[in-house]
Amino acid sequence: MRLIILLPCLIIFISPTYSQLILKLQPETKTLSDRTFNIIEVIDHRKDTMNIGLVHVGIRNKITVANLQGGIEKSIFNYINGSYGTVDNADSIVMVIKEFKIFENTSQTTSDYATFKAFYEFYQFQKGDFSLVFNTSHNMEQKYYAVKGKHVDNIKTSIDKALRELNASPREGKGLISYNEKTNEVGFPILYSDKLVKGIYKSLEEFLNNNPSVKNAFEVRRKAHSSRVWLGTVENKPYYLDENGKHVRIEEYVWGFCDGEKAYIHLDREYFELLIKKKAVHFFGYTSLSEKTNGFIGGVMGSLPLDELYRLDLKTGLVFKVN
Repeated sequence: MRLIILLPCLIIFISPTYSQLILKLQPETKTLSDRTFNIIEVIDHRKDTMNIGLVHVGIRNKITVANLQGGIEKSIFNYINGSYGTVDNADSIVMVIKEFKIFENTSQTTSDYATFKAFYEFYQFQKGDFSLVFNTSHNMEQKYYAVKGKHVDNIKTSIDKALRELNASPREGKGLISYNEKTNEVGFPILYSDKLVKGIYKSLEEFLNNNPSVKNAFEVRRKAHSSRVWLGTVENKPYYLDENGKHVRIEEYVWGFCDGEKAYIHLDREYFELLIKKKAVHFFGYTSLSEKTNGFIGGVMGSLPLDELYRLDLKTGLVFKVN
């Protein structure tokens, strides 16, 4: 049984003048003490799956897209199983890639940086269903005069660290994401939980399981829109405290958040309050919200008040206008 994760189509155009840098994850002989899992599949669930980032090549620092040899799913799967092998009587784990991006900060000096950001989810296959058992995020950085050679090091270090963290975690199911096709019923914890867990959702699955992965201290600042076309609406801006104690606005790779009382979905720079009742989740949005897509289409967003009712499809994460 394959874990199926559906995602709205995202089209990104890249200049045809870009060449491509191929990075290879060569397996190495490694061990993991008291290991109790095997990675049976790797799924690429990023919003943009066309490349893993942009790098600079040559004396003129020409911008070039980068990819893993054979694709991200095959490359990571082969690296993990080629390096660690498999063990008997182990849990079957599916690794889902939610974020996987390399960056470069180059200059005319030797103070260049190779940065890698990643977010992984791990699902355990049991009793014919999948349970989210662990997730982790990493931000790797190396300073070097030739940073291209450090990207593979950062990627391997991140994957190895994620496997060690997974191995050390209790791996108790955080709520089964289940759907009964015969009865057309869902059994997501978010629908019957007495209390919503405060935190930041990085995926639809975290929302459905009432299990936000980011529980750092954060606050929600609410500000009434002053523009004429936005009058009568309020902007919700979630901020979290970083390691330096600064309030940083949450922008990237966020599905939504919960303030401990209400849950919100993030759609094109706006957060909409979710109405959770029984077996359905709805929210009020603008009329410019596109049906069958997880985002907005052209026109002035918010040119009309929040008077259109939308339904969140719990199997796919897509939104539909309620007639």
